[in-house]
Amino acid sequence: AHGFWSWKMRVSPDERLVASVTGQYLAGGEKYEPAAEKEPSVKVYDVDTGELRHAFSHVPPVLSVAFSPDSRHVAAANLMGEIRVWDVQSGKQV
Repeated sequence: AHGFWSWKMRVSPDERLVASVTGQYLAGGEKYEPAAEKEPSVKVYDVDTGELRHAFSHVPPVLSVAFSPDSRHVAAANLMGEIRVWDVQSGKQV
């Protein structure tokens, strides 16, 4: 799913999607802020076809991923504690 390894994968409660997260922490500057991701850190795939449905950007490394109980949203959290949530139908961050 990624050029770097997957930290975590989750299947949506309705078992139609699988999400995978990645990211390698590389220093981006002298203040040791993280460098920009080399690929989208969050990817969502269709379970039946294997088709990539969404690729979302986040600040790496992204170590955790979860779906909402109704499978409508996917959330991902990075090492710094920043959490982002996306609508899996529209692909928009909410």
